[in-house]
Amino acid sequence: MAVASHPDWVINKCRKQAESIMDGGKAKYYESVVSRLQLVHQAHRIQNRDEEWSRYLEGLISKHVRKYKLRPFLEQMRVMPE
Repeated sequence: MAVASHPDWVINKCRKQAESIMDGGKAKYYESVVSRLQLVHQAHRIQNRDEEWSRYLEGLISKHVRKYKLRPFLEQMRVMPE
């Protein structure tokens, strides 16, 4: 799996895809954002970069605070199982 063998690639690729959807306001694709961000989270954990992940997620929540369909997905990621 790419997350284990190439975590930096996964972080860059999945962040870019998720951010494109979020920044574009493509509400019908917000659920796919979660799957991409889950991979980003896993890749951060593999590299023991949990603090970086937390800062990134909080930044997304702040940036997209007015997107009422997206925000609950992002906030739920705060409490996702390890």
